[in-house]
Amino acid sequence: MGIITSLVKLAVAYPETLLSLVSFVVLFFYSGIRRSRVPRNWPLLGMFPSVLTQIHRFYEWCVDLIPIVGSTFLFKGPWFSGMDILITIDPANINHIFNANFVNYPKGAQFLEIFDILGDGIFNADSDSWKSQRKAVHSLMSEPRFRRFVDVFDVCTKIY
Repeated sequence: MGIITSLVKLAVAYPETLLSLVSFVVLFFYSGIRRSRVPRNWPLLGMFPSVLTQIHRFYEWCVDLIPIVGSTFLFKGPWFSGMDILITIDPANINHIFNANFVNYPKGAQFLEIFDILGDGIFNADSDSWKSQRKAVHSLMSEPRFRRFVDVFDVCTKIY
């Protein structure tokens, strides 16, 4: 009972806050009624509310978005979070990022801090270190013994 009276006092003291909250809720549900499958870019919140409404089926939702938004899509996060993410499934873009111009896309210190558990391996390497590790991995994967191992591993996974 105390919570309800507190909310009533808050609404009386700050009616503009209540009005803005009600307006936001109405607009949010109105946008849901139209059933636009493309995430709406809200002021301040970005596309984050769309993610929250689809969190129970997030991966399926992402797959459903691809035919609608195209093969490359900029997801805008809340403005204060710096969470803008470029999503692409275009093979030309992926080749550009991972092969042709890898040097132009450094992972940065924050990535290294988050994925510190991976050590200094190929997944955390940048620039010249990445090139040398990629050559070593490529030569290993082109080895006939490695290819036989992959075939054996594939058979074992099908058995178990």
